[in-house]
Amino acid sequence: MTHRVTFIHTKPDDAAFYNIRNNPSRSAELDAHADLESTLAAAEADGRIESMSINEDGNTLTAIINYKDADAYASVRDSAAVAEYNTALAAYNTANGITVTASEETV
Repeated sequence: MTHRVTFIHTKPDDAAFYNIRNNPSRSAELDAHADLESTLAAAEADGRIESMSINEDGNTLTAIINYKDADAYASVRDSAAVAEYNTALAAYNTANGITVTASEETV
């Protein structure tokens, strides 16, 4: 069954999201996290990630990732590239007053 992970980022008016995927204005972060993009692309190509959507609406960014199953999620989540990105994301979010909530469900 599909394992869905939803991330909701909420920012103050004067902050920018750290979102790197499909965001050409964040090219420095994209270059710094090229391994993350490769990891995600490989997981999409081999079917571990079924779909991914990112929607920015005002001060809220919602990212939804549908994985083939919980094991597929764990294989991506536990990669070094994701850990490196999460460390940078957490530091950026703390410095910019951005909060993140995450939820998981089986659908």
